[in-house]
Formats: sequence, C-alpha cells, structure tokens
Amino acid sequence: MSTLTLRLPGGESLEFQARRLVMLGYTGRDQDAVRAHIEELKHEGVPPPPSVPLCMPVPARNLGADGEIDVVSPRTSGEAEAVLLLHRGRLFVAAGSDHTDRELERHSILQSKQTCPKLLGAEVWPFDEVRAHWDRLELKSWTDDGRGGERLYQAGTLGMLLPPERLLELAREVAGQELNDGLAVFGGTVPVQGGELICGGRFRAELRDPVRGRALKLDYRIRTLAGAV
Repeated sequence: MSTLTLRLPGGESLEFQARRLVMLGYTGRDQDAVRAHIEELKHEGVPPPPSVPLCMPVPARNLGADGEIDVVSPRTSGEAEAVLLLHRGRLFVAAGSDHTDRELERHSILQSKQTCPKLLGAEVWPFDEVRAHWDRLELKSWTDDGRGGERLYQAGTLGMLLPPERLLELAREVAGQELNDGLAVFGGTVPVQGGELICGGRFRAELRDPVRGRALKLDYRIRTLAGAV
C-alpha cells in the first residue's frame, strides 16, 4: 500500500492510502480518433489493445509523488492525466503522469504500465468543485526541448475523454464495486503534439481550471539507472 500526503485548496492535508491503482487507456470520446491512434501505434511496433477502453491494474505501491524517479530504460516518457481518487467515500481529482516504458510497450502494454512509477502532484481538488465544468478542464504537459529548455508536449481538454462517471465505472470493474476507499484511477491522456513520443529527462504537467482560475501541477525529473559494472 502506498500512502501520500496531499493538500486541499484551503491547505488541509489529505492522507491518501492507495489500495488499488487502475490505469485506463484509449478513453477518447471520439472513437474514430481512438482507432486512428491505435493504427499510428501499430506503425511504431505497439500491438493493438485487447479491448477499448483498456483497463489495467497496476500495483498500488507504484503510486508516488512528483520530484524525481528512477527508471531502468532510457526509452520512457510521461503522460499527463487527470486522476480520480476515491477517499473515504469522497471523490477528489489530481494531476498525474502515467510514466511508461516505451520499449516494453512494443511487447506488452500492461507490463509497460506496471514497470514504471505513476506520479501525482501535491494538491488535489474535491471533485464536486469541478463536476459542472469537467469538460472544460485543460490538460497540458511539457518535456525537454534538447536545448536546455522545454517544449509543449500535450494539450487538450477533458471533454476529449470519457466522462468521469464512466471512467470510475470502468475502474470499478477491475478494482471491485465494493471498494469505497483508496482507489486511484488514471483516466487516460490527450494527444501528443505532432504525434512524436519524446523520452526526456524532465516532465511537467498541468490540469487547469479556467472557470475558477487555478491549476493542479506536477513536475519531476527522470533518472535512468546505469547497468551493472
């Protein structure tokens, strides 16, 4: 079990104990676009998913806070996602990154997800505060530009993905309908700018609320472990 100390907008702490962690993929509302994306991935050697949407259980211990992570392959990259957290019967939303091993993804999508850490930003919002304008929330990420700076990597709105109620329903099919505490659901991501996956040394993401004028953020560095000597 992974325990994270998160922060509510007023400064109150929330001790989230992750009991189950579920990653959702191919959750776009536009199914034609989803199918086109699957075809794009096939050209990169990534096998098509066994189902759409795809529900993948990941060990809860993989959930961590942003800052710095260690990976075993140089071919890894982040994915900005809105994360639903079920805590003591209440639902919260966080900004997260589904860090993924891109080399392993060519052989097994599930193993590529289970191998890498999954990151959360330090602050969360009560879901009720964004329920009415969920589709307008803006999801963006940035990564290395190769020149010491950064470049926009992803951009979209949550209206491009399945509604949060449906995401939670899908996750419960894997985690168990009776689970009412400690469930973390990564709800899928928005397209990469230009379609090119970038495996950099830093990843930054933001979930922005244009109605309330605020944002959830995460920022972490990626360190590739050296081989045995």
